Amino acid sequence: MAKTYKQVMDEARKAVPEVSPEQVKASLGAAKAPVLLDVREKEEIRQGYVGLGLGTRRWDTTLIASQFGYAPDTSFGAAAQQTYQLALARDGRAAAKLVKERFAARGITF
Repeated sequence: MAKTYKQVMDEARKAVPEVSPEQVKASLGAAKAPVLLDVREKEEIRQGYVGLGLGTRRWDTTLIASQFGYAPDTSFGAAAQQTYQLALARDGRAAAKLVKERFAARGITF
């Protein structure tokens, strides 16, 4: 039987150490680049989109579409900015503001 999203995320949290944005930033200059797995709850921004009257599918497609432009060396700030710009273009100012605030809450600014 296939695992649910929640099961996969729970397993990832048990197997992979959780680090702060500050720890990630500090490790980026290391000789061996870190491998990052984002296991934040997908609901963090999705629910904000629902509160704006946009559906969760809208956020999902905005986030996925923004990732197509990432280069292998894209910084967190650049990725956040690209996601913000796409949210602004696709979903409007309120959605873009939500995206920017949620990234800032994680210490990722642009």
